[in-house]
Amino acid sequence: MKISPLNYRGSVSDRYPKKQMLFGMLERMGELARRRGWQALELCTSPLPEFDRALSFYQRHDFVPVGGRKMRLSL
Repeated sequence: MKISPLNYRGSVSDRYPKKQMLFGMLERMGELARRRGWQALELCTSPLPEFDRALSFYQRHDFVPVGGRKMRLSL
């Protein structure tokens, strides 16, 4: 099975709460990945302490740590 990376780099609009915007993006990426037959989504965060909140957010949304700051969501 070919694994295709999905890279998204963008800014979050100030009109929407950042957590709400990020959750919506994660939902859409999950839908797209399922339609393409992917088995998982993976992401990485910076090892800096200010990204600890991001790790907690991803864990609350079913991502699990798989090594270092790499997180995986099984689909």
